[in-house]
Amino acid sequence: MGRGEDVAVKTKQVCMNAQRSGGRGHDNGEGKRRAGRESRVESTEDRRVRIVALTPRGKDLIVSAFRKHAGQMRRVFSELGPEELRGLKVALKKIGKRAAALMEQS
Repeated sequence: MGRGEDVAVKTKQVCMNAQRSGGRGHDNGEGKRRAGRESRVESTEDRRVRIVALTPRGKDLIVSAFRKHAGQMRRVFSELGPEELRGLKVALKKIGKRAAALMEQS
């Protein structure tokens, strides 16, 4: 899509669909910091640099979310047998390689 073309979807709609704030990404981390899930250290050498790291509380939250997600995915894929899972894996790898090749071309 070039600059002169009509934009079918507004940025705000994309942000809402992606469950992100519209152009206020810098505020997202502030809530995490206040909630004790991340820490920030400002660079003394370069004011543009900020080191952000998960706190133990933040890491616990992420680990818990990934474990929950992994359990849900196991339940979702439990309908497939071993051979079907292997076929799906092969197909997804093939699609991923094709997508990567197309991205390199553009």
